[in-house]
Amino acid sequence: MTASTTIDRATFLDCLQQSRLLTADQWGRAKQLSAQSARQLADALIQLGWITRYQAERLLHGKTNGFFLEQYRILEPLGKGGMGRVFRARHETMRRIVALKIVSSELTRTKHARQVFEREVQASAQLTHPNLVTAFDANQLEGRCYLVMEYIDGLTLQKWVDRNGPMSVRHALEVVRQAATGLGFAHRHGMVHRDIKPANLILHQVVTGIPRTPDFPYLVKILDFGLARFAQHAGSDPSQVGEHSIVIGAGGLVGTPDFMAPEQARDIHSADARSDLYSLGGVLYFLLTGKYPYPGGTAVEKLVRSSTEDPTPIRQLRSDLPAEVAELAHRMLQRQPEHRFATAEAVIEAIDALMAKLMPDPTIPFEVHASHTDTARNPVTAIQPREVSPAASPWAELDETIEADLPGVVGLTTRILSVPSPWWVTWMPAMMLTAVGVIVAIVAWLLLR
Repeated sequence: MTASTTIDRATFLDCLQQSRLLTADQWGRAKQLSAQSARQLADALIQLGWITRYQAERLLHGKTNGFFLEQYRILEPLGKGGMGRVFRARHETMRRIVALKIVSSELTRTKHARQVFEREVQASAQLTHPNLVTAFDANQLEGRCYLVMEYIDGLTLQKWVDRNGPMSVRHALEVVRQAATGLGFAHRHGMVHRDIKPANLILHQVVTGIPRTPDFPYLVKILDFGLARFAQHAGSDPSQVGEHSIVIGAGGLVGTPDFMAPEQARDIHSADARSDLYSLGGVLYFLLTGKYPYPGGTAVEKLVRSSTEDPTPIRQLRSDLPAEVAELAHRMLQRQPEHRFATAEAVIEAIDALMAKLMPDPTIPFEVHASHTDTARNPVTAIQPREVSPAASPWAELDETIEADLPGVVGLTTRILSVPSPWWVTWMPAMMLTAVGVIVAIVAWLLLR
């Protein structure tokens, strides 16, 4: 939509009114703006924050629809891939910014495919973890499916490396550790991702909480849980084999060949937690070198090589890497699943040992050998649930929350009330009652005389 437009001001206003993007008050004020041309008027509305640049360009091209999907207002496109298109959107009632993925119509042509989509998003919606992008909503409309997810304002690992080059060893290990934490949680709940790759891992800069590595304030989030399995059932055209995705048999898009485990390439149903860890090993290889494990060639050629030969030794591409780090990456990329780490927790333990040995840092506020629970050592502070009596009043719970949020004030009050009192303060009530009793007795004796 970068081409020049010939739409005039009156036509632009007509399109704007039909689009329903403005409230009645905004519409009235928009007509009064002094902008002479359609472009100037669009720029003025963007400056006011009433429409986005994407919406303005559509309007300037005479478009009056495509701005809403049910209760979601489409703000701007975020990306496009084999699964469909992703937009930044806003829930009209809740005013929450979300990422809205509209699944490609090729993947939802059949009733069976739509049923699988529904089943997979229901399963992924049960996964709530700081290192997983949360699924908020999903629906079908006129045979098309869409998924509404948590919006993360950040860069994928693919874009980060494209812009900045290979990561430091410390940061690459921290990224993989966080991703393994999220994968471990999903694996324990019976979910396998099947398409772990740099483009499906996004860096979210945290504002609150203390990240494990103080100079790397990012929370790693895993995207698209459940969608690879859905694509495998979607019945895509088997002839559509491209550089960045592959179709196996009569199934659909089931992964990215640069990071797909050999056993998954042979049979999607054989993919398990170790397949995700293979892909995560490929991500580590990419973060440290800026190169894919099997660069060049078609998707099929990549898969053949990954099944028959090892990737280029990582220290040939980056000589400053410690041997232990190279060994970690290559173990994760073993062709035979039984030669890899068995669980994500084992990967975490290996990384912790490496971090402790190679780069100990007393400023890191986490214990290296802490137990790996679902919330242990998360880059954001974990909130521990409190025991609440079933009969407890909700107001009592609110009061506890207020006290927890205001420790300074409440703590000061507690300390004031708990200061030991002098003996005369303790006995004052009894002394006053005794005095009153004596006075009453004297008055009664005088009246009875």
